[in-house]
Amino acid sequence: MNITVISTGSEKGNSYLVEDGHTSILLDAGASIEAIKKAVDFDVTRISAALVTHEHGDHSRSADKLLFYGVDIYASNGTLTMIGLEDSVHAQTVKSMRPEKIGTFRVVPFVVEHDAAEPLGFVVDSIVTGERLLYFTDTAYVRYLFPRVDVILGECNHSSDILEANAASGRIAPELAARITKNHMSLERLLVYLGMMDKTKLKKVVMIHASDANADDELFLSRVRAATGLEVEIA
Repeated sequence: MNITVISTGSEKGNSYLVEDGHTSILLDAGASIEAIKKAVDFDVTRISAALVTHEHGDHSRSADKLLFYGVDIYASNGTLTMIGLEDSVHAQTVKSMRPEKIGTFRVVPFVVEHDAAEPLGFVVDSIVTGERLLYFTDTAYVRYLFPRVDVILGECNHSSDILEANAASGRIAPELAARITKNHMSLERLLVYLGMMDKTKLKKVVMIHASDANADDELFLSRVRAATGLEVEIA
């Protein structure tokens, strides 16, 4: 299974291309359509589907443009309604824990914790490679423990210590710090989750959606590597 980070973060938008040699899907459609087209060598028809986690622009801004290329948009009813695509013939409503088959991928959506209408994460299995990808972003925590995960593509947005220090110093408003804590995955929560999950097959952790002001790449890498002993990257 090959994963291409097209872009990540609140400013550039979030989009990740996942391919297994037979099927290509997009996880979130927040990158510019130009960046998405470049990632697929300007052959957008090669994308079978875009899975959109929620309606915020940094995850959905190119969803309507992908429709023009015949790309199916998979999302919850709440998300599709919020982005105005609920009536599109290429809009596919998904529900938490109800599997969907997209080409050679089996996708299972699951509920996450964010201030959006029916936000989701996704477990993606390739029937070709036998690999399992766990994708979550924009969530305070993950409530489910999934077995046999090979790769985690998951949010590590901030360190609670850095966030608290920034709020105390006035660098960011306390109200914003409280919203971030309630809606985004911290390093500390990620480490707790990694400690609980089945890591028998886990080979790699790719951390995404880091905050510019409240994150520290070296700290994140060293802590997660120490906790897992695995290959760890920050996108």
